[in-house]
Amino acid sequence: MLSILYFPPGRGKNLQSDRDIRNAPTILFRNQPEIQGAGELSDGDWHRVAGADEVEPEEPKKVMIGDEEVALFNIDGAIFATSNICTHAFASLCDGFQEGEEIECPLHEGRYNIKTGKALCAPVTDDLDTFEVKVEDGNVYVKL
Repeated sequence: MLSILYFPPGRGKNLQSDRDIRNAPTILFRNQPEIQGAGELSDGDWHRVAGADEVEPEEPKKVMIGDEEVALFNIDGAIFATSNICTHAFASLCDGFQEGEEIECPLHEGRYNIKTGKALCAPVTDDLDTFEVKVEDGNVYVKL
């Protein structure tokens, strides 16, 4: 069974807490691959980026999709994807420190919520882009 969190246009970028995610409307489908991550459904293409076993808890993994640097995160067995580049300064978030649902930029210690992309503290003020993720047959796919 597949669960998709649905956010009306513009809503996925403005989540304030895990409660917003838990209270989001859920659409259920049967016999479909598991899709993980918060945000709006897009019209992009799915790209295989890693094996699910390659994304370790608390160990962000950098992958490239064309020219896009993407960071993969494992939170309690669920895989999430965000832009890998800090919105404050050009730093790789995969070089930062992940603690639970937060990633800290290695350059100036700004933090983001991994599930929502929300900027949590100074000096970061702009949210990260988040991407849809699905895990199918042990492979991780990201939609861009």
